[in-house]
This record gives sequence, C-alpha cells and structure tokens, in this order.
Amino acid sequence: MSEQHTQGLMTVYKDNADAWPLLMIGGPTGRIVANVNTEAGVDTSKAPSIAFKPMPAEANARRLAACWNACEQMGISTEALESGPDSVFMFAGDMKAQRDQLLAALQKCRSMVGHPDNIAFIDTAIAKATGGAL
Repeated sequence: MSEQHTQGLMTVYKDNADAWPLLMIGGPTGRIVANVNTEAGVDTSKAPSIAFKPMPAEANARRLAACWNACEQMGISTEALESGPDSVFMFAGDMKAQRDQLLAALQKCRSMVGHPDNIAFIDTAIAKATGGAL
C-alpha cells in the first residue's frame, strides 16, 4: 500500500484575486496541500507546487479539489485510481449491485410487515432509492 495521503475534504482558497489558488484541507486556515501555479515561479508557501502551464490555475485547482473530495466521500483508494478507470467503474458497479440487493430485500420485507407506520417508512426508503417508484 502506498503512503497515506492527507485526509479530509479539500477546498480551493485564494487570499486575493491575483493569488495562485491553494488546495487546502480544513479551509483557509487549514493545511496547504498544493499551490496550483499557472507559471513557474518562486513559491513562498512551501507547499508542493503543481505547474499547469498555460492552463487556467483556478479551474485546475477546482477540478483537483472536486476529484479529491469525490474519492474521499466514496471511499475510492489511491491504488484504485492508479490502476485505471476499470477499477473505479467496478467499484461504482459493486455499489449499484449492493444497492439493488438491499432494495430487493427491503421490497420483500415490505410484504411481510403489517403495521401501517412501518409500511410508510419502507415506502419512503424505496421511493428515495428508485426515484419515486414503488
């Protein structure tokens, strides 16, 4: 297993309109993970520098933060990302299959539960999972 990455959700922070975007964990007072530069230059933040030249730095920083956060929230490991898109799609497919199995079990349980409050609770859960269909 590779070295553990910094944990937490990432935000893009700029202290003024002309500043390079900083990728931060814990908001503007948190930990700087990277300074996303549009050009090579002296980096006074002491953060790892990622040079995207001549790409738009803020858009790249937002994209990196969004990808980071999606992986954090979905539990996708660095190793899964490094092994290519097939493993990420497999992870998503596994999650959908698990959801479908749980939904089928919940629908079966619905037919066995007699109390109206329980049926309403189950119907609400099924509607959320299926986009409104029972």
